Amino acid sequence: MGGMQPNCESQLEVGIYAPFGRDEQTLVAAIRDNRFSRLPDSVAVSVAPSSQSWHRSILVCSQEGFSKKFKEDLVGFTDTQPSWAQIPLVLVLDHDVSAQELHDELRDILDKILLTVLHRPLRPFELTTTIENAIAARERQFEIKRYIDYQEELQNELNHRIKNTLASVFALYQISLRHSSDLPDFDKRFGARLGALSSVQDLLRSSDNRHRSLEDIANAVLAPYNKGEVARTILSGDRQLVSQQPAQTLALIFNELATNASKYGSLSTEAGRVHIEYRKPDGQPATLTWRETGGPGVQPPTRKSYGTRFIEASAAGLGGDVRFDYQEPGLTCIITLDAELLHRTTDGGTNRL
Repeated sequence: MGGMQPNCESQLEVGIYAPFGRDEQTLVAAIRDNRFSRLPDSVAVSVAPSSQSWHRSILVCSQEGFSKKFKEDLVGFTDTQPSWAQIPLVLVLDHDVSAQELHDELRDILDKILLTVLHRPLRPFELTTTIENAIAARERQFEIKRYIDYQEELQNELNHRIKNTLASVFALYQISLRHSSDLPDFDKRFGARLGALSSVQDLLRSSDNRHRSLEDIANAVLAPYNKGEVARTILSGDRQLVSQQPAQTLALIFNELATNASKYGSLSTEAGRVHIEYRKPDGQPATLTWRETGGPGVQPPTRKSYGTRFIEASAAGLGGDVRFDYQEPGLTCIITLDAELLHRTTDGGTNRL
């Protein structure tokens, strides 16, 4: 789809090509005749505009204006037109002009123009109606162009999302394989991480604006731990909308923390709870706090585990950092985030999760 790419938001123009002054005045007056014309004010009427502006034009040409130079310019312009475009051309001719002669002159570009022939004496109503129809046809072409652009944008976004998702899956596979003791352990680790990623993908796919709240993301990942009558995960704080890529990263962070809590922390006991809070104080970095209570006694690790390294690397990818606190009553993980990567709701206030 090569060729000249018009600015679809610029003003439409009716270009008049009539070398004799009286013809020019008659055409301009007829187009702007208040008795007949329903042309919007946004449509300009210009005399012999440069072919450089034809990408937004409807051309009106008298028999005398249909010169060798005009035809050469028209042929040259149609060679640069994108495939979705056909420039409208209204020719005003004498009755005795041979249709075969006209066809022969335009043979090579008939499929690249929208040709209408009017005969003298010119009727203003006939002219304005013809131009209105040509403008409508031109606008439909630009609608097609906007649709093509939109589809290309969607395809590019889809390709990007597929590439990112495949990269994430491959990374999870390598990480799970490297840190698994046997095949069942690998199956459990890899399955849990894919499940977390899949849950958030489902959320994002069902969202009209492709943004979801932290509450939705956390609930999707932590749902397996809230099967009973009493919720074991509690969320609070400022409401925050998150776009796709940060949502995937946060889902994997939540999954790592939840996996650790189910093995060693608060989610390993019936009385244990997890409190998640998001805050964005004015003029300060955003903080996401994971706080465990009601679990077994906390013991600081003797070495930095994969989960810790993964969370640190993931937070760094969101422009932040992580601090772990292993004091009673349970593990606390405080993640500082770059709020520019996230999107606060715009309903005018602070919402609760």
